[in-house]
Amino acid sequence: MKIKSAFYVMMLAVAGTTLSGCYSSQHSAKFSPTYVGNTYSAASSSSTTSGSFAAESTSDWESKNVEPPDHKMIYNASITIVVKKPDTTNAHLMTIARKYKGYVLSQNANYTEIRVKSDSLQLAMKEIALLGKVKYKNIYTQDVTEEYADLKIRLDNAKKARARYLELLDKATTVEETLKVEKELERLNTEIDLLEGKMIRITYLEEYSTITVSVKQRVKLGPVGFVFKYLFKGVSYLFVWN
Repeated sequence: MKIKSAFYVMMLAVAGTTLSGCYSSQHSAKFSPTYVGNTYSAASSSSTTSGSFAAESTSDWESKNVEPPDHKMIYNASITIVVKKPDTTNAHLMTIARKYKGYVLSQNANYTEIRVKSDSLQLAMKEIALLGKVKYKNIYTQDVTEEYADLKIRLDNAKKARARYLELLDKATTVEETLKVEKELERLNTEIDLLEGKMIRITYLEEYSTITVSVKQRVKLGPVGFVFKYLFKGVSYLFVWN
């Protein structure tokens, strides 16, 4: 009975440590990079709406026993172009994707989504713009530094808890104790796999940028259309003086 009681005390201690780790990861410092000149600096973002953050020094990180996270940004873009032949344009988009070590995610007559290496995003956008008349273009970023840092802390805590439960498994003396420890290990393994999968996805999206291309076919005017087009230009000239 004493051995069994001691075992359950150890189980409670490990569970308490796990919960404490989860709590600390949820309440750990949030990071929002601030762009200053040509460098980025990690900043505390306990309030994400204020827009003003105080940068943490290296000593602050060391006191928390946490490595400062690498700055992680995901770059994506969208562009709308007007072309004469959409089919030919789609073939060119596939070529551009392969040229910059990427691939086509989806494609139809008026819409194409490709991925290219993030460091080649600007070059790929310039080539796409040459395929037709650009009506809209936008490059936008997503800062995932905070999310990645939180996942890393949670992953480290889960791995430490798993190591402790493996030690308890060696000390288990009854079938009941063994089953309880194995159940916790199964839960932790599932959590670890999930966290690692999320981190891998963030790293992949950081490496590859997604470009959404909307392709519109240029309208061909008939004889009457040309008449109205130039008539409109003539009337506009009467009211607008450049």
